[in-house]
Order: sequence, then C-alpha cells, then structure tokens
Amino acid sequence: MSLFNLFKKQPSATKPEIPADTLFFHEDDFCQVELVPGENLPFLKNEIQNVSDFAAEHSTEHGYTSTYLRNDPSVELVDKQIPTFQFEETVKISGLERAGAVSTGYGSNYREECKNIVGYGKGYSAIYYTHNNGIVKNIWITNHFTLDKDRLTDFLIQCGQKWNLLLVDWNEPVVIDICNKGEIEKYLNG
Repeated sequence: MSLFNLFKKQPSATKPEIPADTLFFHEDDFCQVELVPGENLPFLKNEIQNVSDFAAEHSTEHGYTSTYLRNDPSVELVDKQIPTFQFEETVKISGLERAGAVSTGYGSNYREECKNIVGYGKGYSAIYYTHNNGIVKNIWITNHFTLDKDRLTDFLIQCGQKWNLLLVDWNEPVVIDICNKGEIEKYLNG
C-alpha cells in the first residue's frame, strides 16, 4: 500500500436499512413490566419489598447511589412451555399489529436488531416476547398506559387464565393478579 493510499478516505460500512415498521424499546425497558408465572407470588412480594427498601436507602435528588440486581424466580416463564403460536393467537386480542422487526439500544443513535424477539404495537407502545425453539421465554410491555385499556385488559385476563400469569411492574413496584379484571383496571387507571 502506498503512502498516498494510507490517507485516502476509506469507504464506510453501510448500515442495513431499518424497516419502517420496526419497533424500538430502550434496553432499560426489557422486562420492566413483565408477565411471570403465578407460582412466584410469594417470591415476587418479597422481591418487590427488597426493591422498594433498596430504592429508599439509595435514593438521592440526582438518582440512585447503587443498582439493585433482581433475583431470579424459581419458576421462569419458559418453564410454562407456552408455544409461540398459542401466544400469537392470544396477543391478537390486544388489537395490536405485529411489527416487521424489533430493535433495542439507548440514546438516539445506538440501535441493534433483536433476534428471537417479536413485538406488537406502534411507536413505543407494544407487547413483546422472546422465544427459543417455538417456546415463549419472556413477555413484557412498554408504554402500556397509552394502549387501548379494554383490549389490553382482555389480553391480560386471557394470559392470566390460560397460563396462570401475573403482571409485575418493577417500576412501580407492584404485582397485579391479571385474572382479576378489577385489579387490572385499577392498575391501568392509576
């Protein structure tokens, strides 16, 4: 290579075109409002108390002085062996359209396409799930307060009844019995 070629501008790598119907979720929102097996209720109540206590202890006017790493429940969603096709049928109740692709990242510039994540929704309001070998691994929701409340309630009730799931909002933090329409409505209207 000649000295001249060293200083010559090299072509930059082209980024793949992002489909217009791509859903984006901030990496911090992964499973922050999630559906989890009901068998974990005692664990979840304890973990929520731990999160609340930790937040109170480490809160400052500028944020937090430390980070709490949540413990894993004894029963994970993947243990329910929910086939993706069954979940796909259930999510239709929400009235949300399936996105062509899902990406995650942070800030305004960093985006990474997600493999094995499917999303239903528009903008930043969506229902997501991860999967492996045709089995659902995680289900979570972003910006759910802007979704159609009646349809979201119906979707949540179906998930609760079919698979004995609970909704955990780690931001609040609160556990919602999604077999109970009144609890769901109180949460969504709160």
